[in-house]
Order: sequence, then C-alpha cells, then structure tokens
Amino acid sequence: MNQPMSLGAFVILLLVIATQATQLYVTNRQLRSEQAEVAVQFEQQTPQIDSAEELRKQFDGIAGAVAALAEQGNPNAIGVKEELAAKGVNLRAPAKE
Repeated sequence: MNQPMSLGAFVILLLVIATQATQLYVTNRQLRSEQAEVAVQFEQQTPQIDSAEELRKQFDGIAGAVAALAEQGNPNAIGVKEELAAKGVNLRAPAKE
C-alpha cells in the first residue's frame, strides 16, 4: 500500500525547504553584518578607553597626593578631602613602601 507522494505535496515540501533555507541565509547575512558593526564600534572605542585609563591614573595620583597632604595637616587638602567625602569619594594616601 505504498503510494508515491503526489506532485502537489512534493511542491509544497520543496517550497517549505526553500523558504527555510532562504530564511537561514538572510539571518546569517544579517548576523554577519551586525558582527562587523560591533567590531567597528569596538575599535572606535579603544582610544576613548585608553584615554579614560590615563585620566584615571592621573586622578589617582592627584587624589593620593591630596590625601597625603591632608594626613600631614594641610588645611586646604583637608577641606578638599572632606568635600569629596561628602560627595561619596574617599581619598586614601598611597601605601608607603
């Protein structure tokens, strides 16, 4: 009782397979395009990240110097340290070697 698949069912199956293959192709192309865009964005941010790291190092140096001066009793440094502490920024003197 094996009946061969009718031509209409074969065409429908072929269209479904072709649609799925096309959808996979389109999705793959879109993902590759987005991946390239992300790579470009990452490369564009690298100089900004480097600049931010350099700025952070400079701030840490200044903050350490202010904290050291405050520990030595400098009234201006104490004022700066208290003002920053009121804003939630705690300054600590660098560790002595």
